[in-house]
Amino acid sequence: MNRTLLALYSLMASLALALVALHAAPALAQGTMVTVTKAWVRPASKAVGTSAFYAIITNAGAEPDRLDAASTPVAGMAQVHQTKAGKGGMMYMLHLPKGLKVPAHGSVELKPGGYHVMLMQLKEDIAAGSTIPVTLHFAHAGAIVVQAQVANQVPGAAMDQMPMDAMSKDEMSTGAKPKDQAAPGGMSKEQMGH
Repeated sequence: MNRTLLALYSLMASLALALVALHAAPALAQGTMVTVTKAWVRPASKAVGTSAFYAIITNAGAEPDRLDAASTPVAGMAQVHQTKAGKGGMMYMLHLPKGLKVPAHGSVELKPGGYHVMLMQLKEDIAAGSTIPVTLHFAHAGAIVVQAQVANQVPGAAMDQMPMDAMSKDEMSTGAKPKDQAAPGGMSKEQMGH
């Protein structure tokens, strides 16, 4: 009787391991191993309505992946964007509806003046020194939740390593910009904060 139970338990354990192996096989076949580091968000008030999420996305897998979307409870909408220079040095942002490719064995940096996740329709103030959850949705790796630090620059970076935009501290906290500094038709690199 004990041998029969032992054989039955052994068979059940073998079947369980086989099922786990079958379930894990697609993830191994896809070859994605995505990590997100140095996640941070610019502080902003609800009245301003927008902020930006930055991070380093690394894919240690053998297959490329793609950042398709993002979400956070502090914003009504989040979109993957790219900042580009146009004619005359004017900066503009492009929504990337097809997502952002993360190469195999490579990384992509979301940073001011480049790729970023635009947080829009803020539901609350995003205060410096706090953290907010941001969920990044990848084509193969699925959803990855990160805790982003709220800061005016990359957390841990020296001030001279991260250029700030042309806004004063008062303008950053209130979002107000003097009328004589408004840039018709776009923003210069110095004025671009995202």
